[in-house]
Amino acid sequence: MPSGAPTVVCDDGQVPQLSVVIAYFRSQATLALQLDALACQITDRSYDVIVADNEGSEELKTIVSGYRDRLDIRIVDASDVPGRSHASNAGARVATSPYLALCDSDDVVSPTWVEAMCATLDTGDVLATGPLRLDRLNPPYVWRTYLSSGASVDPVDDQSAMLGTIRLFDYLPFVFGCNLGVRRSTYFAVGEMDESQLSGSEDVEFSWRAQEAGYQIAYNPDAIVDYRLRSNTRQVFAQRRSYSRSQLRLWRLSVILGRPVRGMSMRWAVSSTAKLPFEYLRVRRQTIAHRYAFAYRAGAIVGNLEGQLRERVFSLRFSGAVA
Repeated sequence: MPSGAPTVVCDDGQVPQLSVVIAYFRSQATLALQLDALACQITDRSYDVIVADNEGSEELKTIVSGYRDRLDIRIVDASDVPGRSHASNAGARVATSPYLALCDSDDVVSPTWVEAMCATLDTGDVLATGPLRLDRLNPPYVWRTYLSSGASVDPVDDQSAMLGTIRLFDYLPFVFGCNLGVRRSTYFAVGEMDESQLSGSEDVEFSWRAQEAGYQIAYNPDAIVDYRLRSNTRQVFAQRRSYSRSQLRLWRLSVILGRPVRGMSMRWAVSSTAKLPFEYLRVRRQTIAHRYAFAYRAGAIVGNLEGQLRERVFSLRFSGAVA
């Protein structure tokens, strides 16, 4: 891998080899860290940065203007339809590079990220990804809760805060949308990101669709992303609740499509939700680590119940309409 001073990327009118697509929404406090990282890549590859604005932000223009001497960067308006999927699709549609790499506006890519993505995509028509590092942007109680959540998480090793792969519903592994490399032709051949997945799981759905079409996941240990998690108890509860609801929508879709996904237990969801008030009374005066772990778990449980109620009722209505 090339070494030396960070590469300065200039817009010279040539088609870059890789386009980095960042879906942006209310991330003015963190975007500069990501752009700093992208401006300091150790690579000889040419690349540009497309910030897909899903907010319609005035602050974004000011932030990006400070990087035009260091990055070939532009803003694409993606504020007409809400959702990260739409922003990612809008960025991919205007890209001219043969390779795409998706990352988030609140994370930080490693200096080797662009080179690792390009090198992996050079080897074949694959979904390129790498580890998510959890301990640089998050307090210990946050990333330890995440790794101990039991959600089919595979750490890189027992002593590491580097997250490897995840399986959902005991089905195929998936690539996080904040660390996804793919050939542009493949992105559209698979059918882009599902814009109806508004609250999460769009990367899971895309990864599954791609693998079902014959594309494999290729893991490069140098494609590291420092991954930012929610550290506030209210925020993590809301996020996990939203994620669980979106996962249940994906579960219902997968059942309809005949995927061999794990079943969902309504009895478990109801009984687990009923226990939450008593658990809250027990942990509310304990340490922040205990309260955070409770909020993380409670959000997932409540979202699971809400998702099951919504999707099962929808399925009944759908079945009745078909009949």
